[in-house]
Amino acid sequence: MSVKGAGVELTTGQLYSAGHTDDLRQALMYISQRYPDAPLYGIGFSLGANVIVRYLSEDGEHSRLRAACVLGCVREPH
Repeated sequence: MSVKGAGVELTTGQLYSAGHTDDLRQALMYISQRYPDAPLYGIGFSLGANVIVRYLSEDGEHSRLRAACVLGCVREPH
């Protein structure tokens, strides 16, 4: 399947989404397994802030982050 007008073949079922948190989750799992005693903190600005807030809301108390600071987090429209 190709994207109309772009001539690019789609190779994944997941299109770009600013709310996609799996990359962050995978990175945090890797770091926490490699360095199990290291406290992990998150900081994000703008789109990065959105990803962190969404990740925290999805994982809740199971989050691998001890704390996070987000700045310029744009609210998603409902």
